[in-house]
Amino acid sequence: MMTSLILTWFPVVLVAGIGGRLLEHRHSHWLGVVCALFWIMLIQGSVGSLASMNTSTLITLLGGAAVIVVIGKWSISHEPSAKMSASQEAVDRKLPHQLEAHSTWTRMSEELYRFDDWLDGHRGRSDIWDAFDEYIRSVLARSCHASHARPYRAIDHATGLVPLRVPDVWDDVPAVSSTVGIPAQVMHSKSRYVKTNLGSADHAAHHIDSQARAASWCFPVLRGGACIGVIEVGTIDISDAQRDNVLTCVERLIGLFWNSVYDAAVGTQLGQTDPVSGLLTREAFIETAQRALKKSCDHNEPVAMVIVALERLRHLSDTGRWDSVDEIVRAASDVVRKKIRTDDCIGRFDESRIVVLLRRVDAELTTLVATQLVTRLEEVIGDSQRWGSDVGIRCGVVAAGPDQTDIRTLLSSALSTWRSARLDGVSLVSRTVETEAEEAAI
Repeated sequence: MMTSLILTWFPVVLVAGIGGRLLEHRHSHWLGVVCALFWIMLIQGSVGSLASMNTSTLITLLGGAAVIVVIGKWSISHEPSAKMSASQEAVDRKLPHQLEAHSTWTRMSEELYRFDDWLDGHRGRSDIWDAFDEYIRSVLARSCHASHARPYRAIDHATGLVPLRVPDVWDDVPAVSSTVGIPAQVMHSKSRYVKTNLGSADHAAHHIDSQARAASWCFPVLRGGACIGVIEVGTIDISDAQRDNVLTCVERLIGLFWNSVYDAAVGTQLGQTDPVSGLLTREAFIETAQRALKKSCDHNEPVAMVIVALERLRHLSDTGRWDSVDEIVRAASDVVRKKIRTDDCIGRFDESRIVVLLRRVDAELTTLVATQLVTRLEEVIGDSQRWGSDVGIRCGVVAAGPDQTDIRTLLSSALSTWRSARLDGVSLVSRTVETEAEEAAI
């Protein structure tokens, strides 16, 4: 009988030991119990019932069963600590990256809250793109430690680029090349360029011209699948482990911000733009011109206010020629718009008058600009046969020194000068603020 006990005991112990190492701690304990019961039943089936066994055999049987249970439990007693040690080492290795990733996501969420506050404070402003240009630079500095950034706006259905600060009227601003350079290739491919990843599928970087101003990162801003902007970044400071994630997050954040500003600007433009001429309304002009005037004063620059009046439009309106009136206003607005610079301000003061604030011009230069403007307007809208009525041009100009701080005072002086031109029956009268004040005193 002892031989039968020994021969059956070893295989069961082997099963309990190996099985225990393969199972978790709580399962290996029960495996030992099951193996012990199986061994007892196996012996009972081969030698008879437990009652027929003598005391020594019964003690041996129960002792062997207890050993099987202990072996099953003991077999994994060193395994958890080894696994825990390996697991802890893996956690220790991943912890810096996890902390860095957590810090990155925290910064991104903070940027979302920060942008919400920024947009609330800038919504409705006509110079929102100027402010957004600075905001983009601040986001890149905070999130990527970018040395510098150049945001560009796509123009002409994504066939060219101009700096984001440039307003919609950009005729006198040279556009960025649409065929050469990193921004142009990013605009056409709608894919990012990263200098440290020259072999990527984003761009064949060896095709980039050598005069590309050493951009290390450049990415597009998309809206409805179309490229509406490109941002070129100089140097960035991000760990290699987090670079792809951070760049992707920043690109999507700025894309979200840009589209939100675009929607806000469109809504603002609809409320601040005259539907016929496309120029600023009177209220929007005054607000925008006041900020421009303050900048000129800060830089000690002279300014001038120009009033352009389209006369005898009332006759066309009274005879039902409203379409002709609108066409005249649009033609005149286009002429004036093309004659001013991008940082000058232009608006429609009322039904027949256009108002312009010129920066960095003295009295002599202002008179020259106004004279050329009147000549061009007479050429474009002075055809009485085209309109069925004569359309006259009357212009009043007032120049001011760098100490002029109130746009409404300057505007009142220009209107007074325009009235003088009307009373004198001339097409142009140009004065300075000092002359206007002397005449008022007399």
